[in-house]
Amino acid sequence: MNTNDTDVSNLIISVLSVFIRISALFTHLTKYYTNCQNMLPCYIQIITQKNMQKLAILLFFTLIFSLFPFPSSASSIADNLTGRILLQVESHGEAWYINSIDNLRYYLGRPSDAFNLMRYLGGGITNADLTKFQVADVNLSGTDTDGDGLSDSIEYGFGTDISDPDTDGDGFTDKDEIVNGYSPLSPDKNLITDPEFTKKHLGRIFLQVQSFGEAWYINPVDNKRYFLGRPDDAFNIMRTVGLGITNKNLDTITRGDISNYSIKDQKSIDEIVSDNNESTQLTEDSHPRSDDTDPQSENSQSEGQSSDTNNSDSQVPENTHSRDDDTSGSSSSPSSDSSSGSTGSSGSSGSSGATSPPVVNEPAPVDEPEPEPEPDPIDDDTDSAYYLQLAYDEADWVVSCVQDSGATSTTPSGAHVDPYYANLGLIGVLELEDSSYYPAVKSWLDWYFANYNSEPDNLGVVGTIYDYILVDGEYIPEYVNDPSRKNYDSSDAYAGTFLSLVWRYHSLTGDTAYVNSHLVDLKNIAGAIDATFNDTNLTSAKPDYSTEYLMDNTEVYRGYADYSVLMALLGQNEDALFYADRADAVATAIELMWTPEDDGYIYYSNHSGGIDWTEFYPDAKASFWPVIFHMQIPESRTTTIYNRLISEQSTWVDFTVNDSPNASTSYIAVLAGDLDTAKTYIENARTKFPDRKWPWKISEGGWLIKTLQELSSQ
Repeated sequence: MNTNDTDVSNLIISVLSVFIRISALFTHLTKYYTNCQNMLPCYIQIITQKNMQKLAILLFFTLIFSLFPFPSSASSIADNLTGRILLQVESHGEAWYINSIDNLRYYLGRPSDAFNLMRYLGGGITNADLTKFQVADVNLSGTDTDGDGLSDSIEYGFGTDISDPDTDGDGFTDKDEIVNGYSPLSPDKNLITDPEFTKKHLGRIFLQVQSFGEAWYINPVDNKRYFLGRPDDAFNIMRTVGLGITNKNLDTITRGDISNYSIKDQKSIDEIVSDNNESTQLTEDSHPRSDDTDPQSENSQSEGQSSDTNNSDSQVPENTHSRDDDTSGSSSSPSSDSSSGSTGSSGSSGSSGATSPPVVNEPAPVDEPEPEPEPDPIDDDTDSAYYLQLAYDEADWVVSCVQDSGATSTTPSGAHVDPYYANLGLIGVLELEDSSYYPAVKSWLDWYFANYNSEPDNLGVVGTIYDYILVDGEYIPEYVNDPSRKNYDSSDAYAGTFLSLVWRYHSLTGDTAYVNSHLVDLKNIAGAIDATFNDTNLTSAKPDYSTEYLMDNTEVYRGYADYSVLMALLGQNEDALFYADRADAVATAIELMWTPEDDGYIYYSNHSGGIDWTEFYPDAKASFWPVIFHMQIPESRTTTIYNRLISEQSTWVDFTVNDSPNASTSYIAVLAGDLDTAKTYIENARTKFPDRKWPWKISEGGWLIKTLQELSSQ
């Protein structure tokens, strides 16, 4: 046993144990020789007398030792071994993990059991914080395109180039830099590891939330992080770094019951390293608002999905299946949603009463609004609490789109339900990690589960969901009311974003029972993506629309990756591994769409025309989609894409590109570090959309919350 794992009290306990064993031996000998008194009466008498003297001495020292206030073995052993992996050396080498959160021991079982348990007990961590731990040179091999000693999947996690062994071109391989504590993304040779930060989190298990949910174990012995990888890899690592323990000592540590363990018990990395600045702390009952703040001050974005046309496979859909947010005059825009939504609402669900708004196919005329006072300009010195307040205002507006029935409409009017927009909006709300919003999100999940196509849809696919409109107080599929309208814009993106929403909801609430109750539904919904998964490892937008869009497949990647982690947590090992492989395959295929000479991605597969950066949609906008969905791409690529965007589309920030909010563009601005432009966008959005009238919609709010959350954390 490593001397670091022992202390004085353990040594004394061991000495006492030796005395007790000697005492027992003498007692045994005394009884034995007593039975032989007829043979050696005198000799036995001498032995017995000497034994009694030794026993008296032993009892004396035992009494003396008992006066010392040694800590109880139960608490001291658990405290000393927190975060360690223990192996039962007196049994069959069973492995146990002492959870550093509750100091209970959890049985690791078989490789798949251990893998799932370690992921379940893991807490989320950002890529930025993960780099503060030095990497152990263990389990880093695998498919290695550039031969630098790091598997491609590991490189995706680090953001390095899988085709270049020296991403930053400084003469050192990516692996050499990573295992020695340097950044493989910068020629600057300063250590990026943080010993003090590491010391605070020894023994923790972290899940890489901005990637596939890769699991890492921070080993308290060498202070390094170990990549757990697949079940067999994780199990072997656990046994390699494991510490032997006797059954007696193990029994002093209380056994944990995973069925009673909640993810809510885990502290996030931010909570642990928080400086406890009370001025920005939130409670479940109050949002950090100030009375003099204009609740209209949210900027917005729209992730537009547009009308669908059934082009043949050979046609290039230049103007179809649009995600463009320039919805003015588009027949696909839910014009009955054009009514203005309330701003700064309390967050309670809207009502889908019996009186429904008229259903029309063309944009309804909008009354000329009363002149609005100009919003106060945002000061450059606005503090983080102010941006957080704006994020809460926007979240209130987003959840006001959730109707009493759970149907979540594009705007608070309740007239039109586009599931894709709803998913993006509520994913943004969950960024706040505020439990007061969880019931609204669950209400939408309930409605989605109740209304998705559990039987084959009108294209023969299970797991899809239609767009819905409100007619006479009831929601019906839009295409039923008007056959000229689409059934759904896409089957792959709707399902992918919904799977991400469910994963995020579960990661925050720990409501495993709820998710398990919909396991069959989730499998069906994942199957809707699989239905259009092609040999190219990319998905077609819909069963009758074969184009493989970059934006759709970015959302598919994210959905597959999140769903894989969710299935692992639920013990669905086969599905977890299957969809992890699918996510990896999609990511690899998307990488083939990167066009370095054009500083971006082509917007659909096999597009031979390159990237026209003068076209905001689809070319420019599609190029930054892998960035804002946190695909594992080289970090330098974010800068490359953003610099080209602002060079070719400098007017996006003041809405002269079109009238669409495009709030997703503000999100890439903050991810690229251009905070000033993001703040300017917010000010302009407050002026342009003071009361969130169309084309402001729920998805805009979701992206805006992400932008504001980033600004509030600066």
